[in-house]
Amino acid sequence: MCKKIFNSLKRWVLRRKFLGEINNKLFTKPIIINSKKFGKSTMYPSVLEIEVSQDSKSKLLDNVGKIVHDKYFDFDFLFNVCFSCSKPKFFHSDNYADPYSIWFNVFLGYYQLDIPFSQREYPFGFNENFNEDVDYKLKINPKEVLEIGKSDWNYFSNFLYGVPLEYINENVTDITQDEIEASIVEKETIGDKTYYKLTVPSFKVITPYQAKNSKKLNREKINLVWQTVFGFPVSRKEFTESFIPVNMKAIMYIYYKDMKTDIDLPEGEKQHSTFIFGATINLDYPKNASKNKKNKKTLSQLEKENEEFLELQLKEVKKIIPKIMKH
Repeated sequence: MCKKIFNSLKRWVLRRKFLGEINNKLFTKPIIINSKKFGKSTMYPSVLEIEVSQDSKSKLLDNVGKIVHDKYFDFDFLFNVCFSCSKPKFFHSDNYADPYSIWFNVFLGYYQLDIPFSQREYPFGFNENFNEDVDYKLKINPKEVLEIGKSDWNYFSNFLYGVPLEYINENVTDITQDEIEASIVEKETIGDKTYYKLTVPSFKVITPYQAKNSKKLNREKINLVWQTVFGFPVSRKEFTESFIPVNMKAIMYIYYKDMKTDIDLPEGEKQHSTFIFGATINLDYPKNASKNKKNKKTLSQLEKENEEFLELQLKEVKKIIPKIMKH
């Protein structure tokens, strides 16, 4: 009886507060960066859930789940995320929206993507032959992983941050063949599990940058929430256009399992759950930072620093994976 009451309360909270779950945890462990060289990351332990479907309706989140579904997907699924970005400084220059910063448009973290068996017979990010005895490189679908990545940067993050929808739709939403073909699939064992390691060397997304005398961010209530969580906008005189697109690099670890205990599932049903843990860098950071008059590093030094930042993120990602996936 107590378990049923708890699950009912849990379901009520999830449905009304947009809280999600990752591996059956409402509150989980964020990936933490605490570095003298690169600074600190946020430490939000909560999980955000967004329903991606044709029928998804959420005025609070500007119907972003339906927008993403109609743009990229022909099936319904749940998007759960625990993310970290640069820790906002408040009343100072915040790094997430600052082109000078190595944290510009960068976040790291992990997803759980749930597809009910009734919606599709194979997990998110995989091909139909995922269960067959074929080369493991043919099991992963880089295009679908890129689609959720672009959904996250362009819509779940920067659209809700305040970037106008029409500007996103006109600029950076397409998945290019170059982005797909350059992706590299490997395998790596972390803890007691083997993960598919996907490296996407370059993909283009929008940024939340707001130039002083250019297009402005939206300032609705939800936008102010996202700006508070990520860090407020910063203007730099060297960058005269708002919402400049940038090229990102991502390295991800992908794992799937079938689940039947998720609170979102009707009793007796099952779902495919894909877990994606990732780290990213902004490939345009070196050239952007070189425009800063206070910068004393060469372009090659900035490029090396960027790769060091990625390695630090990956170190922390691989520390947390066994803790999240231990059951």
